[in-house]
Amino acid sequence: MKYIIHHNESFPPHYDLILDNGGAIEIFRILEDFFFDLVSGSPVEYEEFKNTDTTGAAVNCAEAKVKVEDSGEYTVSKPGNIILKGGRMTGELVIERDSRKITLIPG
Repeated sequence: MKYIIHHNESFPPHYDLILDNGGAIEIFRILEDFFFDLVSGSPVEYEEFKNTDTTGAAVNCAEAKVKVEDSGEYTVSKPGNIILKGGRMTGELVIERDSRKITLIPG
């Protein structure tokens, strides 16, 4: 399974963490001001999008300025916990769906 992180400069500036399992995608949107908190291990709030269309049609980026920040592979270690292995980001991502927070435990 693959993941990609986009930086989107549209208003408000944000990062999209996109998880693609080959049949569906999940997108976790994190405001730009909080992304560096995530990378340093602090829990941050996210907005979630789900789509079974792997073309990414859940997000309209017609006028967006998007830059790929990272990409790599991921595995699910247990429900709500994902192991990321990418070029820049590695570690365990803990997703707390009830509180809409995610935390990266660097590894």
